[in-house]
Amino acid sequence: MGRETEGRGGKGGAETGVEALCRGDGDLGPLPLEADRQAGAFQLLQLYTGLRRGEVRKLKWTDVNLERGFIHIRDPKGGVDQVIPLSDAARDLLSEHPREERSSYAFAGDRMGSPRGMRQISEA
Repeated sequence: MGRETEGRGGKGGAETGVEALCRGDGDLGPLPLEADRQAGAFQLLQLYTGLRRGEVRKLKWTDVNLERGFIHIRDPKGGVDQVIPLSDAARDLLSEHPREERSSYAFAGDRMGSPRGMRQISEA
């Protein structure tokens, strides 16, 4: 797997991917967008908007207004609904993201009508 190195605290151990990248000879491998388009889009939307995982997970298409360029966040962690402006990158991502007829969620889960589960996102 990794090569043996002097890790933290002077103990030998397998080198992590982060350490290899810091040295400049590591490989990131495929991005999640290539491996699982929905999980990749989920993570990119988080980056583009600053939304929490749970907020993106519960996002419904009825709360997305691409024409006016905003997302309505209902029931956020802070308790007060919010209107979040969309950058051009976030708009493009959502406009290209497939809508599943079986679910009202932007990131649909395996079960009909449910949002995508956190395990499905983190394992992608």
